[in-house]
Amino acid sequence: MVTSFQATLVENAINETGYYHLELYDIKEEDIKTLKNNRDVKDVFTIYENGYAVLKELQNEEIPYLKLYSMDNQTFDTLKFQLTEGRFPANEKELVISRNIISNGKVDYKIGEQITIDVGTRKTLDGYDLESSNPYNKEEEQLVDTKTYEFTIVGIMERPNYYFETYSDPGYTVISTNIYTGKQNAYLSLKNPRDYQNAITNLLGASNYEEVANPTASSNENLKDKKFAINQELLRWEAFAFSDDTVKMLYAVSRSCHFYDV
Repeated sequence: MVTSFQATLVENAINETGYYHLELYDIKEEDIKTLKNNRDVKDVFTIYENGYAVLKELQNEEIPYLKLYSMDNQTFDTLKFQLTEGRFPANEKELVISRNIISNGKVDYKIGEQITIDVGTRKTLDGYDLESSNPYNKEEEQLVDTKTYEFTIVGIMERPNYYFETYSDPGYTVISTNIYTGKQNAYLSLKNPRDYQNAITNLLGASNYEEVANPTASSNENLKDKKFAINQELLRWEAFAFSDDTVKMLYAVSRSCHFYDV
């Protein structure tokens, strides 16, 4: 029963977050090659975070932007984006949009419609980069280094999960392919998820997993400079990463159910 229960919850976690164990932000192309050759890594999927563009038909003042990403179809499937209409882009001139733009942003985009957007980087007025965790502040930010893109909308998808599109992010997700500008992020799956603590410790160049769990308290300067996220939701079930008391409880329940069945 416990095994079946675990398999069900692993599948639920994959459907919720996609199949990856570690996400690395803003990494270089040579690092991708190194990761693909690492003995602990099963697969590496990458996306480009191309930037933000002003949503010209603005209705929601807290979310005034589109946020453009570029990825391939395999990565789209691995991260469990859900198409509701149309298809994935075949080239850099095509776009999938989040249905949230229509339902929350009140912008009536349709498949086949052509849009032109100016994609750039969010910065404070004194030049500091703003992240997705920084809510929109009309008086304190600007878009810089913009580049114009023309797209045809070919698909509509459900809003991405909150691991990908945080509630504080002021941009609605839109996705194209074959656009290689902006920050590159990598999603890694491990060959042996049960050994995730050792694998992630080695991948991040940490001395031990305690440093990974609390990088701000670590004296490891290299670790402090790295931006990463661990898919705890998936590992909790796939690696059975619970406290000892929780594991004891689960096995106690399984024994009692077996006894009752007999």
